[in-house]
Amino acid sequence: MNLKSLIKPIIAGLMVFGSLSGASAQQQPDGELNGHKFVDLGLSVKWADRNLFAEDPMDWGEYFNWARIEPKGKETSTNVYTRSMGSIGGRPEFDAARAQWGDGWSIPTPEQWQELVDNCDWEWIGENATIYQGHRGYKVISKINGKHIFIPNAGKKSGDNLFDLGSMGYYWTDRPYPDNSYEYIFMSLDTDPRYNKLSKDDNGLGATIRAVCK
Repeated sequence: MNLKSLIKPIIAGLMVFGSLSGASAQQQPDGELNGHKFVDLGLSVKWADRNLFAEDPMDWGEYFNWARIEPKGKETSTNVYTRSMGSIGGRPEFDAARAQWGDGWSIPTPEQWQELVDNCDWEWIGENATIYQGHRGYKVISKINGKHIFIPNAGKKSGDNLFDLGSMGYYWTDRPYPDNSYEYIFMSLDTDPRYNKLSKDDNGLGATIRAVCK
């Protein structure tokens, strides 16, 4: 698949506002890998039930620069990525999901994010959805088996400051952007699912990570 063709607006299902009941909000995980829970949405990979370093499925988790395995501002690794290496997926020296959660976990590819968009309905959850602790984001419901995960619009981190918290989500993929030496592909989440799209930014972006496993 041509990666450049993925960097475009994506129609991500119908937008639904309002709060949800506790019974419908909490999806039971289908299992664990290395002590970390996942949900099987019937896709090519299983999705973690929370962000990397999140205390629960509603929490934002930590923010990372691309190809860094520790949270932004807490880096100790001195590993240096070069573009000739290609994907960082599954490489413990560059993939934070693999480094932090162990063998079998990885940062999603652009294609896996695309698959999540194409095969799920994305319901926008506003701040009045108390079951999600007031965290704004998406209940992502599989069109295949009806199971779901919650993905918060956790914003981004620049220096010590957070921006767009509750209004945008920024999630890294495993891939550099083709033909550009300084940009990398991430999933951008808006408050309207019609504008959710794969995009690109430089390594200075502090973005969250939602891990996947086979």
